[in-house]
Amino acid sequence: MPRFALVRFVVGISRGTGRLQYRRPYWYRDGDSEWLRNNGGSVPKHDDDLVIETMGADRFEDLDWTKTGYVDPDAKTGWMDRAGRFYGCDESDHTSYAYWVLKRDEKELEDIGWVRILSHTEFVCCRRLSAEQRNELSARGYLVQDSD
Repeated sequence: MPRFALVRFVVGISRGTGRLQYRRPYWYRDGDSEWLRNNGGSVPKHDDDLVIETMGADRFEDLDWTKTGYVDPDAKTGWMDRAGRFYGCDESDHTSYAYWVLKRDEKELEDIGWVRILSHTEFVCCRRLSAEQRNELSARGYLVQDSD
């Protein structure tokens, strides 16, 4: 069974403290001298890589992606389900969040009426908003019109 690791990579050094700064964690398959990405690419291993967790799994889809940088509850962008619950992700991670974290296709989410929140002012929903979505979007400062 392949070994996977939840890894954070160094992105710089803090000027104030001199401490290493790390990017958000993501799952990688453990190769001999490199980390193998879920998209087929790879990253060379480095002594400063911070391995948070390791586990065996048959494939990337079997891993718990809620522990990764795809999940960002403080984000202004993300998905909102029909009950008005917000699932924050980076503005460029909607597709990845849907697939890896929610284990669904983004088209499926759109078809069942989830809201794709694109920015602090823009959102898209393929169905009429539920009352819960309308209330939550309004509470978050979005302009929700009667036609939405």
